[in-house]
Amino acid sequence: MTRYISVLIMIYVITQASISNAYPIFVLQGYENPREATGRIVFANCHLANKHVDIEVPQTVLPDTVFEAIVRIPYDM
Repeated sequence: MTRYISVLIMIYVITQASISNAYPIFVLQGYENPREATGRIVFANCHLANKHVDIEVPQTVLPDTVFEAIVRIPYDM
């Protein structure tokens, strides 16, 4: 009986939940070319568009070496 109820709940969740509800409306438009004339991705017009970003990368990278890049995006609490 418990397995039957579990299967019914799974079927309900799969058929009734729409994944498109998780995305903002402008993402659902389906752009043919997702880049502006400046090269910026259209989807960058969301909450990260006006954020200051700090990136730390080494000045030189030699072949066959591993390097680290640090990206900091401040957020409001």
